[in-house]
Amino acid sequence: MPTCRIPRSLESSLSLSPPRAEDAAAVDLWAGRWFLGVAAGFLAGYREATEANDCLPVADEEWIALLDAFRIQEALDDLTLDLRNEPARVSSSIRGLLELLGR
Repeated sequence: MPTCRIPRSLESSLSLSPPRAEDAAAVDLWAGRWFLGVAAGFLAGYREATEANDCLPVADEEWIALLDAFRIQEALDDLTLDLRNEPARVSSSIRGLLELLGR
């Protein structure tokens, strides 16, 4: 599995096997922090490896926009796959997409 897909896989697995109600807040907090750490590490490594490429953004805001667009595209791809192959997972994919869109 590509490294960039791991955070989304964690989100998916948590939605398919939700924690006990009394643990949900702690798990959500941990998962959110874990995701931010993994995403930051991935992005830092990617930026370092591609810093000589003039076609990529320079400003942090541009990188954030690029990463957001990538994550939304991945969420739409996941939703498409779930609609075709795993209808039971569609609600999880929709929740993830709505979260990315800030809704």
